Amino acid sequence: MNDSGPSTPADVASAPSGAASSTSATITSDPQAAYEKERVQTLLQSDVGVELLLKRLKLSIGSGKEFSTFLKKRAAAEDDSATALKRLVRTTQEAIRKPDGRQDSFSARLEETLRIHEQLAEHSSKFAAFVGQMHDHLADLCKETERSRKMLKEKGLRDEKNVIDAEQTAIKSQTKYNTLAEEFDRVRTGDPTKRSMKFKSNKNGPQYEEELHRKVMAAESEYKQKVQTAQSMLRDLLNVQRPDTVRQLRSTLETFDSGLTLQFQRYTNLCEALFLSKGLAVSPMKADEFGARSISDMSSEVDNDTDFLKYVLHEGSGKVLRRKEVEFKQHKAVGGSSSSTSRPKTTTVAGATVAGTVSQPSSRNVSGATAPKQITSASAAASAAAAAPSSSPAPAQQKFIPSTASVPSSSASNGSSAPGPYKTSSMLLADNPPQQPKAAPVAAVSPYVPIPIPPVPNGNKSASSPVIGSTNNVSNNGEPSKAVPPEVSSPYMESTPSVPTPQYGRVFGVPLEVLMEEERVQLNVENVIAPAMVLKLIEAVDKYGLDKEGIYNLQGSSQEIEHIQSLFESTNPLYVELGDLSMIHNDVYAVGTTLKLYFKALPDSLFTDVAYDKFVEASKITDDNLRRDSMHYLVNDLPDSNYTTLRYLILHLSRVQDNFRVNKMTIRNLAKEWGTILMSGDPRDAESHAIVVSTILTNCYLIFAS
Repeated sequence: MNDSGPSTPADVASAPSGAASSTSATITSDPQAAYEKERVQTLLQSDVGVELLLKRLKLSIGSGKEFSTFLKKRAAAEDDSATALKRLVRTTQEAIRKPDGRQDSFSARLEETLRIHEQLAEHSSKFAAFVGQMHDHLADLCKETERSRKMLKEKGLRDEKNVIDAEQTAIKSQTKYNTLAEEFDRVRTGDPTKRSMKFKSNKNGPQYEEELHRKVMAAESEYKQKVQTAQSMLRDLLNVQRPDTVRQLRSTLETFDSGLTLQFQRYTNLCEALFLSKGLAVSPMKADEFGARSISDMSSEVDNDTDFLKYVLHEGSGKVLRRKEVEFKQHKAVGGSSSSTSRPKTTTVAGATVAGTVSQPSSRNVSGATAPKQITSASAAASAAAAAPSSSPAPAQQKFIPSTASVPSSSASNGSSAPGPYKTSSMLLADNPPQQPKAAPVAAVSPYVPIPIPPVPNGNKSASSPVIGSTNNVSNNGEPSKAVPPEVSSPYMESTPSVPTPQYGRVFGVPLEVLMEEERVQLNVENVIAPAMVLKLIEAVDKYGLDKEGIYNLQGSSQEIEHIQSLFESTNPLYVELGDLSMIHNDVYAVGTTLKLYFKALPDSLFTDVAYDKFVEASKITDDNLRRDSMHYLVNDLPDSNYTTLRYLILHLSRVQDNFRVNKMTIRNLAKEWGTILMSGDPRDAESHAIVVSTILTNCYLIFAS
């Protein structure tokens, strides 16, 4: 905004002169304009010039007063509106913070929207203050110009009146002179036809004639003097007084008109700045790190389904879900027994039917899931363990996809199994890459359904690697392996969609530097910027997925994901061509999910485990510039393979974010989605992971400038 001081006539006087000089050069080049300019000069130096300028200046002052009044009322209206809006925002904030309403994503987004309204009110208050100052400056300019006009009017009219009075005096002297001359002529010639003035005199004819002659000479001398005085005053008026008055009037007029125009331009600039600032507050040009977002983006982040689930889970925790069933118990006096006998139940373990007593352990409340039942009979467990290899062996070419039930982990302790930690499919993305599972003496009930995939060539690492999440994996010695114990996901990642676990082989789970070195040798080049699979998947998303809503939030088809994985695992990735994605039914979401699975499966995260703590500490820096510089330093310290791959991925995510109005993938959403995948740390640090990714993504063209 233009916050310059008040405009005085002296301050503004210089502006029109420069404009007039440049305009003069333009006008003189046009004959018609030159004629009009000369005509204007003639009129201004004429007898009506001062009158014209005084009238024009009066009109300008009237317009200035009207505009000043408008500015005063406009400032008052804007200030009243800002005050009312601030009051409304405070009242609404106090109301939504009460426990009577929703306390979820709706209230959070509404709170952010109200903060934007506070910004709008603040912009209006500043606008009102500036417009009020403009009114004061313009009112002072009107008063000062009005005083100058009054003084110049008095001076100009006085000079004109003095000349007119001198001319009238000369005319009267002329009349007296002419009368005496005519009488003298009659007396001297004796012409009876001429009218006599009949002057009373006792003198005779010659004496009377001589007296008349003296009077005529005196009247002639007086008449000549009066004429000379009038002519001298007229010359002074035309050459000095009137030009000076015209010059002062024009200067005053130009000064006032320039000041009025300047205030009008300042007002229009303030209006543009107000509307632009309000527009940017409502809809920023580009969303930045956890900051400026449009109110339409905020409203689209209201997730009623998630809010409902959270509410039900929170309100329903700790409450009795079902009343105890009424049972008939015969009194022991009549012959009944107060204890009820356990009824044996049949349980299928790895394809074998085992009879035994099954107890119902207590549930662990994770995402509302209930731990499945465990086999408590030692003999039944032993039978199940013996029957598992012979009745239903797990082929090495089968991949197991989790069903909707949760998976308990078994631990051998005194021949019994206890319920272990477990997770739902929506938490898999936050887990660390799994380690080689250890063999367990007791097989747990498998809630997984085997899905065959194409065979893997000999030598493929996945042929002997366990499938994550499956309890039917077989180790090298033929014994059943234990499921990897999962961890509880951070609430920060609750919105992350479920993603299948990666299959480890010649691409997935291979160290980044090893894979890139192999491809470099095959291509016979000095270096490669990223694994071939990463390049091809990103190329497919760039070509087909930039306009897909939630391209990295939504999961593709499990069948298509498995097909893409097996395609890169069974063939040299350098020769894989995804083409137009028709082979996967144009499911570009499956491409994005596979890309995330690859980085999730890295044995060492893309940001490296060594630098993990440094990145987390850097994410806690509150100053944006210092945090950016710290991230820049840490990124430069990454190994070459990690650095070039990260650069290629981040620049791709920047292109995704550039289309956030279509695909809804803002920097915030991308950071939440990719943070823990690329950091592979404690899910409780999910917020720090997101800040790391968002900072690098926001400043990617600075950090990766080379």
